[in-house]
Amino acid sequence: MAITYYRDVATNTDLELDNHKAISEKVSSAAKTFSTNTLTFSIVAGVSRITGTAVGSNLFAAGDRIIVRNSVDAAGVNNDGCYTVLDGSQTGYITVNEPVKASAVSAAAAFIEEYDTFILHPTKRSEQVCVSVLLGSITHVEVSFVPGGFWAAPTKEGLPLMQGKPLTDSQNYVQVETAKYLQDKLEDLAVDATPTNDVEKKGTLLMRVFPIMGTALAATVKVGLIQLH
Repeated sequence: MAITYYRDVATNTDLELDNHKAISEKVSSAAKTFSTNTLTFSIVAGVSRITGTAVGSNLFAAGDRIIVRNSVDAAGVNNDGCYTVLDGSQTGYITVNEPVKASAVSAAAAFIEEYDTFILHPTKRSEQVCVSVLLGSITHVEVSFVPGGFWAAPTKEGLPLMQGKPLTDSQNYVQVETAKYLQDKLEDLAVDATPTNDVEKKGTLLMRVFPIMGTALAATVKVGLIQLH
């Protein structure tokens, strides 16, 4: 499987009340977005496939994380959710790592967007932290934290549970209780397409930021982690 990359966020731990200081932030790199009339979901030789006009041909690269929305077919089969691209070089389709529900064709215009996962490093692990999300030029995003192994957040079929939906082009803040989302598995996470910058997953928070349908995140959305001393 191709390497997927994360955005590592510096922790602003030296901020103090009543003391002005600029926040260190990490900018998004997710730039790809796609909409089509229909998407077809199938399993070919044991590999999950998403087919649609102009979906392939390297629009999405191996390792890209994507979110699929509006995939529900006439019978109610739902393939909405998060996927990791295995091969995006074929004409008219991509293959993905996660399983799809086969023989389904979306009943309406379906969307595929690349999304970013930001690595956050809380030092107050049993308390709440505050994440800043600066939207820049887009109208809103959706924020979803990956459930941890100790206190897993509620899960459901289809799209992940969203913890926040900033709605303006100003500085927004999302407060989260670390215990529910603290990662407990030992795993190296590759950062910014530079393997030498791997980050240990255990003890971090993983925050996914999804664009609205038809909008890219890159170069406009910024994320920062804030902790007060």
